[in-house]
Amino acid sequence: MKYSIIVIVLFLSLETQAQVAFFEKQLGDSFKISKGRSIIQADDSTIYTLGFSNGGPFGGNDFQLFKLDMYGNVLWEKFFGFSFDDYSSYMDFNNDGNIWLLGESYNVSGDINAALFEIDTAGNILNQYILGVLTRNESLKKIIATQDDNYIMSGFASDSNGLNDIFIKKIDALGNPIWDFQYGTDTTNEYAHNIIELADGDYLVTYDIDLIGNSIYDIGAMRLTSDGTIVWDTVFVQPQTEGCQAIYPMQNGNYLIIGEGTTPSSSEFDFIFIEIDGDGNLIYYRKVGDALANAAFSAVEHTDGSWIVTGYSPDTMGTALDLVVFKYNLDGSISNFHYYGGSNIDIGYQIIKSKHNGYLIIGTDKINTVSYQYLLHIPATDFISGLWDEEVNNDCSNVLLIHNEIVVSDYMDHQYILSDLSGKCIDKGIITKSVINMNTYLGGHFFLKLYKYNRHITTLHLVKY
Repeated sequence: MKYSIIVIVLFLSLETQAQVAFFEKQLGDSFKISKGRSIIQADDSTIYTLGFSNGGPFGGNDFQLFKLDMYGNVLWEKFFGFSFDDYSSYMDFNNDGNIWLLGESYNVSGDINAALFEIDTAGNILNQYILGVLTRNESLKKIIATQDDNYIMSGFASDSNGLNDIFIKKIDALGNPIWDFQYGTDTTNEYAHNIIELADGDYLVTYDIDLIGNSIYDIGAMRLTSDGTIVWDTVFVQPQTEGCQAIYPMQNGNYLIIGEGTTPSSSEFDFIFIEIDGDGNLIYYRKVGDALANAAFSAVEHTDGSWIVTGYSPDTMGTALDLVVFKYNLDGSISNFHYYGGSNIDIGYQIIKSKHNGYLIIGTDKINTVSYQYLLHIPATDFISGLWDEEVNNDCSNVLLIHNEIVVSDYMDHQYILSDLSGKCIDKGIITKSVINMNTYLGGHFFLKLYKYNRHITTLHLVKY
């Protein structure tokens, strides 16, 4: 038994030498509102986080951009915007090594136009564009580089009936329009969320649609040629309301759509995972969760074909929503849950692989009436097993040998999550007694993660004999 403990700790020590340790940062002003939406990391390991804040100089809310070093220390903060409210949604590097900042801007008529800034890595504005007209709403949520050295964006635009259509716009490197199209009907609302380019130059777009006008949305996907012609268009009709957030290529050649949807027994959301092939054929449609309000916003594929996902989920007491990071496994199960945030609403909006064997997450952390951009770095070792690298001491001081119960008298009124070696949650709740009974579990390794007021305190590595 001692031998197995030494092997795990040695493995953890070797893995952590080449990576940046866990960190979490609240970015913003304690007297203002800031919300994080997008994150990128440069080749020199500097980090950029994009959100919006009412603390900027341009009026209302402005784009808010932080540049940080690899450890999450702020190098500078800058704002971008026009005369009215501006809300960012996404950023990425362009083909010149500069950065696109994408979002929406309200105009003098109270309508929405898409807003696009091109900046250099020092935060200097190179170009800025208002993409739209005064007579309709236009909002763009995602921008990607295309194989022909141009850029394509997805979002929504209002139609002549006052409803919204899927809106796809292609521009060149100077922001000049190449083409744009609206896709939809005169009687339905559609909102595009994500777009990716395929190897043959086609595009896959995911969207939400209210098919019968009763505010019950379904998830749809469409394939477009490089000139915007529809190849196929599929709606995955469900009896409850559903919503998608992103689509990703999978190692097996198919595509994963993630989001959230209600269940027959509850109006709250569960995580949604949908796999389709390149022709729009449905491989599976899965809802996973506890029907207590769960949503998946962003994911990256792990080396074993599983996915590391962020979004939100109820805290261990079920009284608040925490930013959650977890593993979605190939068999459809979910494991390795990590909860972050306070006693209000905390959401993870984007996760990317870091340059240092881990994952970077940007979201929003709300504390009372103030909110912050919320930045996390989680080492990749956190998703190998139930061990959380930032929380388990390498000197074995947190390893406890137990038989039928865990003595937790020092942690009364704390919240806890008990997981097995795979990271699967097997019990959670609030500690109201001096011991937690382990009679029903076979021998092996377990991990007890402890919280106070929704903040992580420590994690105990348990070995049951």
